[in-house]
Amino acid sequence: MKVKSTLLILSLVLICTLKASAQDEKPFYYLSFEGGAHVIFSQIPEYDFIRGDLSSYGGGSVSETIYGQSDYWYAGVKLNKRTANQRFAFGTGIRYTQFNSSLGKSAGESNSSYFYMLLREDGSSTEYLKVTDIEEHSGFIGIPIEYRFFLNPRVYSKFYIKAAASVNYNVFSSRSAGFYNSSMDKYEHDITSKFDEPSDFFIPLYFGAGLILGNDQKSNVSLEFLVPSFVLTKNVSGILEPVTGFGFQLNIQIPVNKNHEA
Repeated sequence: MKVKSTLLILSLVLICTLKASAQDEKPFYYLSFEGGAHVIFSQIPEYDFIRGDLSSYGGGSVSETIYGQSDYWYAGVKLNKRTANQRFAFGTGIRYTQFNSSLGKSAGESNSSYFYMLLREDGSSTEYLKVTDIEEHSGFIGIPIEYRFFLNPRVYSKFYIKAAASVNYNVFSSRSAGFYNSSMDKYEHDITSKFDEPSDFFIPLYFGAGLILGNDQKSNVSLEFLVPSFVLTKNVSGILEPVTGFGFQLNIQIPVNKNHEA
């Protein structure tokens, strides 16, 4: 329901923007090549099949036993339109995003470099494996939607604030497990299949500020610091629950039309 509402809002905003753009007589157009990365702080679900120490079964929490980390990076191309008064800009295009998540043993839990994962239970017999890490990688193809408001238009160095989101569809996912002993490698699928599959969609929402350096009539570069950064689709990772984070984005812009005064 949350994803559908977000998609509806983004669609309405896009339609309104395109309608308003048609009324702008002499806009600036730029072809923009982008690249960026975000660090996402995540929560670890209380998995009942993960233990830090078999001698303390039933005590403590998973978050005290293991650590989790998430990040994503992306690259793409957009067509950016800046209004004639150079106050507002809108951009959209196509983007590839890779979302990465991992689980590992917490340094403070013990001196060991592994944690225990339940392999199987059969009556009175219970088997565990020593796991060093779990990694998950998911690739997405999506459409970014970005808005910028320029605080000081018509100067060589332009400061702006930004609001953006993207709607991305999962095109592949992979998951792997590392073991304390290589003889356990044959159980990799049994271990990785205990976690949920990642979502088909990934929708991030983020805000930030940036600086453009360069003449409007020539190629220019902009750097953005993005905070806060939210993940609206919490199940984009099958092993962690992303919450919020921060990131940066680099853009190289090439003017498409040069019929304006610099």
